[in-house]
Amino acid sequence: MRRVVEETRTDMQPAVAARRRDRFGRREAVVVDDRPGAGAAVAAGAGNGLLMLARVIRFVAGVLATIIIAAILFRVFDANQGNGIVNWFTDTARSLAGPFDGMFTIKNPKTEIAVNWGIAAAVYLIVGGFIAGLIARAGLGAAERGVR
Repeated sequence: MRRVVEETRTDMQPAVAARRRDRFGRREAVVVDDRPGAGAAVAAGAGNGLLMLARVIRFVAGVLATIIIAAILFRVFDANQGNGIVNWFTDTARSLAGPFDGMFTIKNPKTEIAVNWGIAAAVYLIVGGFIAGLIARAGLGAAERGVR
């Protein structure tokens, strides 16, 4: 039978707390990390995951706003709607900015699209940034709680 003995221990070595039997009946050592701040790595990992989620949300909001802005430019500068790329941007922006269509009624249709869809792009950026900020603050809080 093998015995685990720790004669010298530095702060970098975890302590062996107890022994237990595995599912085959063999005895094994159970290692407990009792170093100061041992939970910091777990909390920092959770915090990093939330920070990554916040970055992804900001990125997606930016991409959606970019699609809407590109469609506005295509409409204002009379791009060929028969072109596949222009058509894709316009259709996608129309679905993304759907709730904002007709918010303001302006005589010039290009200006109306620019204003209404521009508001939609701004809302995507603002709301996406707000949600990402909340998630990032939660991630930073989790990391700070683990460091203490």
